[in-house]
Order: sequence, then structure tokens, then C-alpha cells
Amino acid sequence: RLSIEMGGQNQEDLDIKFLYITGTPEREVLNIQNIWPFRRAYPGGLEADSYFEPRTINLEPFASYYKIRSTITGHGQNGEFVPQEHFINVNGGSKEFNYEVWKYCGQNPIYPQGGTWIFDRAGWCPGTPSDIHQFDLNQYVEPGESITLDYGLNTSSGSSENYLVSNQLVTYGAYNFNTDASIERVLSPTNQVENERVNAACNEAKIVIKNTGSNTLNSITIRYRDTMKQERISISELPEILNQELGWKSLLSNLTE
Repeated sequence: RLSIEMGGQNQEDLDIKFLYITGTPEREVLNIQNIWPFRRAYPGGLEADSYFEPRTINLEPFASYYKIRSTITGHGQNGEFVPQEHFINVNGGSKEFNYEVWKYCGQNPIYPQGGTWIFDRAGWCPGTPSDIHQFDLNQYVEPGESITLDYGLNTSSGSSENYLVSNQLVTYGAYNFNTDASIERVLSPTNQVENERVNAACNEAKIVIKNTGSNTLNSITIRYRDTMKQERISISELPEILNQELGWKSLLSNLTE
């Protein structure tokens, strides 16, 4: 079920599109669960564990990979326009994941707008998707064990500050391919609205590549055709950010002759 709440349904023209892709996925998604219910959080309540308290979760025993997806948007004068550091902790002790919730809005593709759209904000900009922070858990957990997760703020202004928080645990099976990759997005040339600020473009094509296999990708060969139907080949050496445990990380690659 989808719902639009908290005021946005009354002030914006919204639409949604679902894209269904046939074939074998890189990994089977075994489960997606909310670690805590989605809600609005205030610094005092977070500090007192009135909500987003430490919570114990039993991991799927036959899974291979686990990650956390965290989407946070700041509101109120200090929550919206002041960057703050948030954290997710696994099993107490040191905080494994510390991350600043801040988004640069000056390159918003929906422009010009009225109001304060150009000012940077905590996790969102008018007309663009909220940021999703993703954290790999595999080095901290074992399949089938019980873990305790905690979320909170490392820094806070203390007043005129609140956050809409959604934290999810995603559980995967093993990779279906050893060596595989996908083109996730074409940044240019394209007529997609989200890339209007850098298009139309007649220079090098730019794409986002994702490692969808269990092996590290060291290089990739891409064959493509231009408008004159001439086949071109691009061979790129890849840095080691495309590894098997962080397969969701992507690489911006330039295609040249």
C-alpha cells in the first residue's frame, strides 16, 4: 500500500511509475523489514530512547548478505537547514555507521522554482528524491544470530529540529553470477528530467555502472553504436570500489572512442 501524507499531497502534482525487468536478479531479496516504525523524531526523545530505542532482530539463518537502508529528512529551522551527524550502532560498543544527513540543492533539475529551493537541506531538496544511506552489515553479523540495532543523533542544535526517519533491514541470498555488471543509468546524453542540468550534451557519454556479481570487477568492455550506426568500443579500468560486498556502489564511467 502507498500513502502520501504530512502535507505534500495537498501542494504538489505527483505521479509514480513502476519498471519491471525480466531475467535473473543479481541476488534474491529474501526480506525487507522496518527496523522501527516510520515516524517523526525529536532530539530529546531520541536521547531518552522514547522512540528508536535499541531493538533486537533475529537474522534470517539461510541468508548471505544483510544491509541497512536509512532515509532521513530534517525539518524545522535547525533540522532542515543545519547539517547534523546521525548514527546506527550494531550490538553496542563503538558506533559502526556515522553519517551526515545533508543534500546540496543548487543543482536541482527542477528549476527555476519559487521560494527557498536553492538552499541546501538535511536529506532532501524540493523536487528531488530523498537521499538513501546504505550500510553493509556482513562484517559485523553472522547468519541466524540475534543482533541489537540502535539509531540516534551524534550532534544536535537542540531546538526547532525534528526528523522523519525510515530505517530498514534488507536481507539477500547469494549472488547468482560470479562476474556480471549492469548499466544502471545513462546520465548523458538523455532526455530524463533528473539530468536536465547537464543535457543536451554532445561530448562524451556518461553512464553509471553497477557490479552485480560476486567477483571484483577490474575492467569492463562496452560496445555501443552512435547515430551513424558505427560500432564503438570502450574499455575501462575500474577502481576497487566495485567489490562483492558493496555491490550497490556504482561507478561513473565516460565512454570514448
